[in-house]
Amino acid sequence: MESEEFGNQNQQPPEGPSTYPLDRVGCRTCAVVGNSKFLRGSGLGLKIDQHDVVLRMNQAPVQGFEADVGKKTTVRVTYPKIDSPQDPGAQLLLLPLNSSGLQWVMDIVQKESIIQKAENPGFRIVQVPRGSNEKKDKVSVISLNFFQYVQQRWLRKHGHFPSLGFITLLYALHTCDQVSLFGFGTDQLMRWSHYWDDKYWFKSNMHSFKEEQQVILKLQCEGKVAVYN
Repeated sequence: MESEEFGNQNQQPPEGPSTYPLDRVGCRTCAVVGNSKFLRGSGLGLKIDQHDVVLRMNQAPVQGFEADVGKKTTVRVTYPKIDSPQDPGAQLLLLPLNSSGLQWVMDIVQKESIIQKAENPGFRIVQVPRGSNEKKDKVSVISLNFFQYVQQRWLRKHGHFPSLGFITLLYALHTCDQVSLFGFGTDQLMRWSHYWDDKYWFKSNMHSFKEEQQVILKLQCEGKVAVYN
């Protein structure tokens, strides 16, 4: 994948002050932490925490695994209705894929939200006036246009949905200056695992894991991402 895929990186930020953790300020380093069992015993926690921004997916826990996955969480990327660990101060970035997911988001913010255009045109920041629940102003939504862009431009319309980890990687590439990947990939049987669950193995035809890994390898060879497994 050539560098023209990054043509939308240098968008102007929204007017006025912003507390959004990925608004472009200086040279920002980002760690995208996957869920792979390869992280167990890796000792990569300190290296992960040294990044300016740490992104995690779904319910991946931190407590009890700090030595391998770090303590810091800046952004938690997840599908609506999936229970995720509470990360104090972290931004919640949601990917609703259908109308029920969108309705869930609106219920969360109690229809008080103001949709502010984010720095990256693929995303919308959902900002809620502070009230009884201050966490509501830390909810963001990934645009389905960005989801389609990832599927069509990066995976070449292979008929599969991009995984949440791959979406998060592309999000980081479009908003960070330096990106590092931790705990991505499958075993030799193309199965996915969780570092916190010894019994979990996952293999699905829904995602184009092979194509995703080929893209990641190309990005690594081009020096656009650093990969730690």
